[in-house]
Amino acid sequence: MEDVGGQILSFRTIPNSPRHVSVDAVKVLFVQLGKAARVLLSSFDQEPFFGFSCLTQVSPVLAAPVLIIKLASREKVTVFACLNVLCDFCDLSWLSNKTLKRKVQCPGMRSNVGIYNLHMRAMGGGEKLTLVLAEHLSLAHNVFLFSAEPLDVPALEQFFDVDLSRVKVVCLKTPGPLSRVRAKLSGNTGLPVSLHHEHQLRLHELDLFINNSYGSGLMCPTTRGIFMCMFPHPASPVVNNVVNSYSMIVAISRYAADWVWKRWDRHSEVLYPPCDDMGRPSAKEKIILHVGRFIADSVEDERHYKGQNVLLDTFKQMTDLHQQGWELHFTGSLSTDRKSKTFADTLMRAAEGLPVFFHFNSTRNELRELYRRAAIYWHATGYGFDADKYPSKQEHFGISTVEAMSAGAVPVVYATGGQREIVTDEVDGYWWTDIDRLVNQTRRLANDPVLCSELAQQAVLSSKRFSKETFVANIERLFGQDLHD
Repeated sequence: MEDVGGQILSFRTIPNSPRHVSVDAVKVLFVQLGKAARVLLSSFDQEPFFGFSCLTQVSPVLAAPVLIIKLASREKVTVFACLNVLCDFCDLSWLSNKTLKRKVQCPGMRSNVGIYNLHMRAMGGGEKLTLVLAEHLSLAHNVFLFSAEPLDVPALEQFFDVDLSRVKVVCLKTPGPLSRVRAKLSGNTGLPVSLHHEHQLRLHELDLFINNSYGSGLMCPTTRGIFMCMFPHPASPVVNNVVNSYSMIVAISRYAADWVWKRWDRHSEVLYPPCDDMGRPSAKEKIILHVGRFIADSVEDERHYKGQNVLLDTFKQMTDLHQQGWELHFTGSLSTDRKSKTFADTLMRAAEGLPVFFHFNSTRNELRELYRRAAIYWHATGYGFDADKYPSKQEHFGISTVEAMSAGAVPVVYATGGQREIVTDEVDGYWWTDIDRLVNQTRRLANDPVLCSELAQQAVLSSKRFSKETFVANIERLFGQDLHD
């Protein structure tokens, strides 16, 4: 019997040119490209077979188009392909196709890794983590980013400073009437989207699945799965089944990990999110900065309210700082819902006549410049909510605080949640637990430039603990065995 594996291995030497190979060799090629290509593979068992197919529409493994044409002869097919990239994606060592005399080893073994996030439009810390994770893993593996809607990849690359050229973005279909009925019959009336997505994801037969979608109810669609937990939602029989379907839980802070244990009775590994270095501080100006999404306050859901109105009311009372030339700047993405737009309008009306400025949906470069100019950074997430009753309302970690510190802005942060893991009180910033302490610590910094400079220098050093490089090293530490088994 002919060694058809050798034919496939020889493809790498003939990029962008036609190649005649046996039907059996093409069968092996189809199998290697993924079981999703079985529909095309089955066509070889039908007589006669004439036509062509573009495999990039069948298997997302390939980054370049492969055109296969079956000519009149039953014995031969002609393959036109950008074959120089083919072997980068092919590992033939696991094939046991009956048409092969032996197994074939191809260098460059890669795992198929899926990353799932349905909230990419939020453009927040969770989305940053998703994209940096995808960027890094795509260096050595085939990475698929699963979303609920088409993504503007260039905009994401620019805003988050990532390279997604090796990442395949897959937009999952929304559930139809049949899926909603199936969810109702299974008792998971609140999870029709998750059930529908689970069925779609299983078709991709991933080696590793990483769920980084906040509040997700998706059962793990693979043997090996990692549940990335921003913060654990309340336990229930359904939630417990979902969580226990994953082999590993990863929390973004010790604060989140503690609540994973309390709510889900599961151990979790801690992986701090990647935080960008905003660059060397420029000449500091009398600017107090706050960075956070503009989301209306609500106790009915677990959305992450950032407390801009609390900070505005506080600054309004600090007339002495107004007279000294201090300004308060708010920047962040503005949610599209009506309540959040109304909230932003209310803030702007309340700030009329004050040295207060709003920067909605700033570009990354604009945000970087604000960080570098600001002397002080304010953070208020969690204030006004009892930490035991509303633990999810506290700051789960706080990427913006780290970014501010990297640019030499001294953080003055509400002392709950993940902020206590970032800022060391009176070493590289200040904690506050009530408005009086927020006011006093801010005045202390505003009136003592030497103290402010000393804390700023320490803040820059402390921020290095949460660098992108540290994040990448921890990915390998946590995920390495799952990726290389």
